[in-house]
Amino acid sequence: LGHTQFVSCFDAKDNLCVSVGADRMLRLWKVDTYTELASLRLLQNEKDDQHLPTRVVFVPGSFHAVVSYDETCRLDLVIVKPKSEDTDGYSVELGCSTGCDGNPLALSSWKENSIVVLTTNSFLQVSVQQDAQGKFSLASDGDSSLSHSLKECDGVEQLPSSILERDKHWNLVMMKIYLNRLPSE
Repeated sequence: LGHTQFVSCFDAKDNLCVSVGADRMLRLWKVDTYTELASLRLLQNEKDDQHLPTRVVFVPGSFHAVVSYDETCRLDLVIVKPKSEDTDGYSVELGCSTGCDGNPLALSSWKENSIVVLTTNSFLQVSVQQDAQGKFSLASDGDSSLSHSLKECDGVEQLPSSILERDKHWNLVMMKIYLNRLPSE
């Protein structure tokens, strides 16, 4: 898919697909032609080198996307804009970042301009907002009715701190499992 390292997540909407990977790139694709339309380098700060983008989801009601990272309490909003109506050109840029109360483990589309985030500590509803000057922000509501409903569910008592496995030297552990797919005799 154009990534130089493994792809950790992708999401599709209409004829667009957005992907993130261990190369710390977000890439926007046109699905029917398999064409890369735009890309954005994520986490450009040197101190963020050990963190990888692990989840990406389109925000319902827009073509913007939210990205989460391994072992961080951070969400980034990526703004997706068509360059003009008569071309297939797009641009992607970082719109804003926000913190959350734990490491994001899962992201999911929910309703118009909002997503649901499962963190190591809670469930959050995160809404994309735009002010009169066109500036974007992410607002989280850990006190929403959805959050209360999910907190009442019995189940997992302790969530993992990460969705990626690392060794004692903080290196990413990749394990391939080979399965025999031949019929048993």
